[in-house]
Amino acid sequence: MNINRRDFIKASSGLLVLTTMPAISGFGNLTRNDLNDNATDAISKLLTRDEIEILRLASLSPSGHNAQPWVIRVIEPGKWMLGSSEQRWLPAVDPANRELTLSIGAFLNTLKTAALTKGYDADIETLSIDPRDTSIAEITLKKTTPSPFPIEKILMRRTIRNGITNKQVSAKDISFITSKMSDTFVFFPKGSKEASYIENATIEANRSQAYRQNAMVELSNWIRWSNSDARKYRNGLTPASMDIKGIAGWFVRHFYGRQNVLTPEFRTKSIEMATKQATNCGGWLLALSEKTDITSLISTGSDFMSMALRTRERNLGIHPMTQALEESPFKNSLAGGLGIKSNIQFILRTGYVNDYPDPVSLRMPVSWFVS
Repeated sequence: MNINRRDFIKASSGLLVLTTMPAISGFGNLTRNDLNDNATDAISKLLTRDEIEILRLASLSPSGHNAQPWVIRVIEPGKWMLGSSEQRWLPAVDPANRELTLSIGAFLNTLKTAALTKGYDADIETLSIDPRDTSIAEITLKKTTPSPFPIEKILMRRTIRNGITNKQVSAKDISFITSKMSDTFVFFPKGSKEASYIENATIEANRSQAYRQNAMVELSNWIRWSNSDARKYRNGLTPASMDIKGIAGWFVRHFYGRQNVLTPEFRTKSIEMATKQATNCGGWLLALSEKTDITSLISTGSDFMSMALRTRERNLGIHPMTQALEESPFKNSLAGGLGIKSNIQFILRTGYVNDYPDPVSLRMPVSWFVS
């Protein structure tokens, strides 16, 4: 049977939409479970098995474009220097490393939680005052009484891009996921004037970013279209993590590359998909910080991670849509337009999910980010 591209596929923002054929599973989308960390022997002289597992779990934390910017340098047994790799910075969309620092905060939160389950207290001392420093914090592991935590929450956390519904989100569920962090989070339900303001700003910011060349070039460099690139880099965005499934997933893995991201068709479909996503949710959850120094950003990133680990229990999906914090004039006017005096650090599209999918985003082996 002869099937051409036009018959069944159209490009969209990291998602290809089948037009004449249903999605079919089993077409070889590479996921996290397909790639095991077989390189632990390379760092067995630097880290214990428990320490390797602590860092493996910490690496499951989210980051912009799934760049996984963290690096660990072992100073001595039980003492590490946490930093970031310049090769995994995102200067086009995150020139001041604001988002990177939030990701470091999420990483540290998960690390501390995982360490407690192994009987260690992770003492963290922030050393840097500049998010662009490559050395950020010193971590010292100290023996303590193990503290139980359902590790499954860390293993199963994921970003939800598609499938978030418009169903009204209950105040009780928002209170549950943001428990004891009321100063950090504020929620605006769909239909409120604030939610409409965020929705419009998000759509227009996506439109601006889709035609900002350096941002799109940067995005193109972080999409691992082929399975061979996915195995090679073990980071970035894959068809599976962008919910490109079935025949569409097979097609892009075999025929798409960096240049496709820079085409007018891809940019147009990117805006269409962002519009569809922004208009389909139960509301918007914002993460705030009073200050913008590195310690405050790490703290907000940590609170974000605590919240994200609770969402699956309430069948809530969260989808960071940060473009309004990356593009002018929105990044300078959004807080004022919402009457918020604090600094907005996360814009999270939020809502209930009927079928909660398993995590698929790739992760680098621990040996790749430890020295």
